[in-house]
Amino acid sequence: MKKRKVCLILLMISLICGFGCKTKKTSSIDGFPLQFVWSWEEDQNRVGEGNVWNGFVKEGNLFKATNPVSRFAFWRKTVTPTLFLEYKNAGKASVRLFLNGVKIERLAPAARITRKAIKTDRLYQGLNFVEFRKGEKIEFYIKDIYFEDEEETSTSPNFQIEKGEKLHIPFEAGKVSLVLKGKGSLRMRAREAMTSSVLKVKKIANVFSFFKKKSRLSSPSPFIIELQGLKGKFSIQDVKFVPHEVKKPPPETLFIKKPFPDIYILLIDGCQASHLGAYGYSRDTSPHIDALAKDSVVFENAYSNAAFTRAAVATIFTGLYPEHHKVRVLTKGLLHEFLTLPEFLKNRGYQTSLFSSSANISGPFGFRQGVDEFYKYFGQRKAMRKYIASDFIEWLKRTGNGSPRFSYLHFKEPHFPILPPPPFLNMYKKDPPRYPVILRLKNKKDFSPEEIQDLTDDYDSTIAYVDHLLGKILDHMKETDSYDQSLIVFLSDHGEALYEHKFIGHGGIVFDEVTRIPLLVKFPSAMNIKGRVRTVVQTTDIFPTISRLFRNKRKFDGRSLVEAYFQKEQGNEYSVSRNFIMPGAFGLRWRDYYYIMELNDFTEELYNVNISPEINIIDKHKALSLFLRTKFLAWLCRYQTIQKKAKQIDLTKLSPAELENLRALGYIE
Repeated sequence: MKKRKVCLILLMISLICGFGCKTKKTSSIDGFPLQFVWSWEEDQNRVGEGNVWNGFVKEGNLFKATNPVSRFAFWRKTVTPTLFLEYKNAGKASVRLFLNGVKIERLAPAARITRKAIKTDRLYQGLNFVEFRKGEKIEFYIKDIYFEDEEETSTSPNFQIEKGEKLHIPFEAGKVSLVLKGKGSLRMRAREAMTSSVLKVKKIANVFSFFKKKSRLSSPSPFIIELQGLKGKFSIQDVKFVPHEVKKPPPETLFIKKPFPDIYILLIDGCQASHLGAYGYSRDTSPHIDALAKDSVVFENAYSNAAFTRAAVATIFTGLYPEHHKVRVLTKGLLHEFLTLPEFLKNRGYQTSLFSSSANISGPFGFRQGVDEFYKYFGQRKAMRKYIASDFIEWLKRTGNGSPRFSYLHFKEPHFPILPPPPFLNMYKKDPPRYPVILRLKNKKDFSPEEIQDLTDDYDSTIAYVDHLLGKILDHMKETDSYDQSLIVFLSDHGEALYEHKFIGHGGIVFDEVTRIPLLVKFPSAMNIKGRVRTVVQTTDIFPTISRLFRNKRKFDGRSLVEAYFQKEQGNEYSVSRNFIMPGAFGLRWRDYYYIMELNDFTEELYNVNISPEINIIDKHKALSLFLRTKFLAWLCRYQTIQKKAKQIDLTKLSPAELENLRALGYIE
């Protein structure tokens, strides 16, 4: 057997998921844990138990494919031209082998374990998927996948730690019991995740390979266990973890009763939360929004699950992550199989309407499901956008016949590049330039401080303009005595970068200023809920909030915001946001930290959003970055493997009005 090559630079990640990535408190196959995500620091030659993504069960020393599509996932720093498989295909047809989404081989029927060398140029530096697609009647097994030619058949466990290798295992606060088996020695080091302080150091030695060694550890805060091979080989036999008791949310006692309240979602496009008075901004950009905030629950750390409009609103409408509803790129739309919020409410007797000034939120992309009346303000009606508030007020007057009402309003402002009409135009400028920076974004990459200020002035004046429109709506509701009993959600679909990290705009980036959004929920006054909440929430939580108020137990990817309200302070909740480029850049907010991973090249960044939001601190917080990396990968394992397809959109068949609107917003050339 050839000796393993060790790459000292690689951060090698192995994902353990089974049975479609369902998570349990203690779960294992033949005693091996499934609920944990592992992080390697060496180039792992053999893919095995530590890399099961989904669709396999363990039978002895074989992995049996249980799904039509079964996968392993692995990371590589060293890109090799050959991948070796040992498999058995007990069927009459071939199994198709895909590597990173491209079919590269057919695995012929083989009654015995067969070894096959596959030449390929499809291996990447970073995350890779090996995927097997089989017919329903085919029994397919994998014995081994590896990257170096090993003539001898290994009888060692697939998942093992050898000399020179280092493995990290993250845990939330709680107690862990770790069982190791092997011959040689290794070092176990436990570190507190947030401070990197050492909790325990222990050298484990074994003379006989059949003896097992058990180690126990308890920590009141999240921690990382590091296992470093010093001599010989060790395999992990079992991991048992018992979390510390977490305060359970109070039982759900807040429900809405007949007559049902009117429900309105007021969304302004591309608004940074930090540019509103309710979130501490010094300029008076949002007096009407700020007044609404005093009657609402203000979620201080709310995040959109997508950095571009269509995916973000698809999440609001379904309560599902983009990885679940699959609207992740510009050519995808929402499938009709997903229940939308307008449909849910229409089924309960609501009159429904949608007012959209963005072509992203229109019929071709799947947003007319359950909508009785749809009003668009783009294309030939672009100039009519200023009437969206007055048209909505007219709809309110016309539909006040006793049936409850739902409406979703999508204002295009303050999305770049928009300038407001007078008297809001230049309201923050003493000497307005002849050609403002906001109209020159496509032609610029670098910006001076003066140009950034000019851009910010126009952005703030556009917020003031849309706040003025919202004020008209809120004033009408108060004048007609419908404000108090209505449920009103105010938010943005995403933020907007103003060069905080040398970027302008959104979509392709996931920095905190792009994914953090304002979120206010004004509940009916009879519920007596208002105040400020610090715990992390996300746009997946909006639909489940409304659903729970109707006593509906439907499952979503998010949770009820009422639960977050009673929690108020930060816990271990986290949000995940993505961009519109595949395979994707992702941002994860947990407590005061914001972690970014780029799946294309495996770059990572870490920020403390309260202390140093613009300074990457990942080199100073290794333990924390490992902890958040594995938290993100566990999320990715759970949601990215959901077998759903998105609605394919042919952009060339969109109407001229829709194309013009998408082009004006910068989504297409």
